[in-house]
Amino acid sequence: MKKPLRLLFVSIGLLTLLAPPAARAFIDTTIEADIPFAWRAGEAQLPPGKYRIRPPEDSNGSLLEIQSVGEGGAALIQVFGTETRLPAGDSELVFHKYGDTYYLWRIVEEGSPTGDEVPVARSEKTLRRELSIGERQAEVLRIPARPRAS
Repeated sequence: MKKPLRLLFVSIGLLTLLAPPAARAFIDTTIEADIPFAWRAGEAQLPPGKYRIRPPEDSNGSLLEIQSVGEGGAALIQVFGTETRLPAGDSELVFHKYGDTYYLWRIVEEGSPTGDEVPVARSEKTLRRELSIGERQAEVLRIPARPRAS
């Protein structure tokens, strides 16, 4: 009885050591973007306008704060890290577009091979089902972003 139990604990220990670390956000500066349409970040509905996106100071790396520069909205969204084959040429916000509905999908910083991806919101999944399309069939729209001027 001791031997199988010991083998179980050793196996669990090895799996823990070999498991990949938890995904974390990769955006580590404040970026700004002018978004000319109403859009969603997760389940948050945001109006058109100029926005700042940054990690909160006390975040563990899995959250991003979206704040309107003027009148508008704000949101705190969960993100996970993602990697690309090549470093991004420019900073940008990438949206999935369904008709006139836009969902923030990915945020990338200039020169970085990593970025942040927003988990698919329940309302986006519902919309996909209603339209009978998959994620890869969604139209993709890119909005340029820039580092916040000091």
